[in-house]
Amino acid sequence: PYKLSSVSGYCNMYEIPLNIKYQLSHGKKISTTAIAGISSLFMTLEAYTYLYASHTSSYSWIKQFDSQKNYWLSQAMIGIGFEKEFSKNLNIALTPFVKLPLKGMGTGDLKLLNAGINFSLSYRPSFTGLHQ
Repeated sequence: PYKLSSVSGYCNMYEIPLNIKYQLSHGKKISTTAIAGISSLFMTLEAYTYLYASHTSSYSWIKQFDSQKNYWLSQAMIGIGFEKEFSKNLNIALTPFVKLPLKGMGTGDLKLLNAGINFSLSYRPSFTGLHQ
């Protein structure tokens, strides 16, 4: 008599990315790069809450999985980076990206799709007084 009405959950994962960066342009104001890569994901915990409902009532069921699951080469990543040099030593970069699933992960064999923006600030110290 009860039907599954929703599932919510979370997981703990570690990611090991392998990315390639190619400089598309090097301008005086902004440099542009293309980034592509592949990631392996390692899931250490999954927790789900299943909500069941009928015409007169509802109940929830919580299930947790603590086993390690490894998803080698499971996501592809592409992005475009924009970098501005503020001085000889200081750069800031913004890289919008999307990560596409190559295989399903977790108990539900979910296809995880991610998008975001990486911000980075780079400082290269100058070592004056050093002789080569």
